[in-house]
Amino acid sequence: MISGKAGSGKDFLGDILEKRGCRRSAFADQLKYITSKIYGIPLQDLNTQQGKKKMYHDKTYRQILIEESTRYKKEDKYFFARPVIDRFKISNTSKNGVITDFRFPEEFEYAKKELAGIYDVKTILIKRDAHIQVDDTSERALDIGFYFDYVLDNNGSIHDLKNQLFIFNL
Repeated sequence: MISGKAGSGKDFLGDILEKRGCRRSAFADQLKYITSKIYGIPLQDLNTQQGKKKMYHDKTYRQILIEESTRYKKEDKYFFARPVIDRFKISNTSKNGVITDFRFPEEFEYAKKELAGIYDVKTILIKRDAHIQVDDTSERALDIGFYFDYVLDNNGSIHDLKNQLFIFNL
């Protein structure tokens, strides 16, 4: 499970791991799909940093995603995590899987509990100094007191990042 600030390289790292045989998923995939349908925002805009800067009336697409996520998670804190974890449980076709966007301790605890005996759930923090500043609890919930199994530095080249992946034996 990968965590990091907005623009730190979570999806990029997920792409690399997918090419190395990991099954890739994201908690926000469902959020982006729902938001696209409700607001008529092109899905591709919700999947890029540039697209998330676009405006819908007086809010950026990123702000809308944060608000919609908060709204759904008030009803069910596992609203976005449950379908992703269920898909991993049902189709255990790869020995390794990667979730590219966990942001809250309860998402990790839920995944660890539900995937026990199927996957050895590990956490990765990807750090990048030039990340995008977002003022939301989703960007800070893991900052204090959460232990990550691995911390990767994404301040160098693509080659530098890939060289750190030896720890995964992929």
